[in-house]
Amino acid sequence: MRNVTLCLVTGACLLTLGAAPASVKIALPAAISKSDAKLVLHIEELTLPPNSSGIVRVFADLPMADATTDTADEHYLGYLTMLASNSAEAARGVHRSSITLDISHKTGLLADRKEVTITLVPLGGTSAAPSPERDKPTFARVYLVQD
Repeated sequence: MRNVTLCLVTGACLLTLGAAPASVKIALPAAISKSDAKLVLHIEELTLPPNSSGIVRVFADLPMADATTDTADEHYLGYLTMLASNSAEAARGVHRSSITLDISHKTGLLADRKEVTITLVPLGGTSAAPSPERDKPTFARVYLVQD
């Protein structure tokens, strides 16, 4: 994982932003096709690392994705936002029992496949050396539904 470092022109570093991505392999619905059916990614019990920005980028089959991965990459599915209601919630890590992302625009990428690796990349965080156990999002279940 790469960290993003913000520095002044003089070279004095202000802050290192880093958070570890989390990946999970999931089964795809049996009939994903290139039709107009809606395809929705569901994530249950998602908790972000403490002090993260509340923005999570989502990638398919790009487990090495991190905060520097280009969102123009074909594997980029979109992003989720989870804003903390107060500073205490931000400090302990924002939690949502359920969150969804419409990825219908990527049906062609996932068609005719049985499984996909979903990678969640939280942005922000203040850890100079992210700990994979502490500084990555956690979740109970990730799955896709086609309507």
